[in-house]
Amino acid sequence: MLRLKVSRNQHFLCLEDGSPFFWLGDTAWELFHCLNTEDARTYFKTRAASGFNVIQATILAEIDGLTTPNAYGRYPLKFNEKGEYDPCLWDTDGEYSYWDHVDAILDMAEEEGLYVALLPTWGISIFLHTA
Repeated sequence: MLRLKVSRNQHFLCLEDGSPFFWLGDTAWELFHCLNTEDARTYFKTRAASGFNVIQATILAEIDGLTTPNAYGRYPLKFNEKGEYDPCLWDTDGEYSYWDHVDAILDMAEEEGLYVALLPTWGISIFLHTA
């Protein structure tokens, strides 16, 4: 899959070969948090068949993304010594962590020829949640 870049005149996006890129995106803000891999694959296949080329998603979901587990019962972050979710303490323990799921979904999107526009987190997600 070709990488995206800013055009020479800095007015639009293009592919790395210089051809224009038209962003036709769908928003799936809760993609990593709510869908299992089977549902994500179905979603991507449907979107690709519909002509979409970008999926916009948030890694740390806005709605209970820190306090409710993903489809596999995993949380993205651990608590620090103050009892607060810590963006520096990713929960990667055990098999198939939240972050393994993020990687798997990104790989699936690429397999379907879809770009993923990532929003790392909603601005209030981390700062309003403590133990």
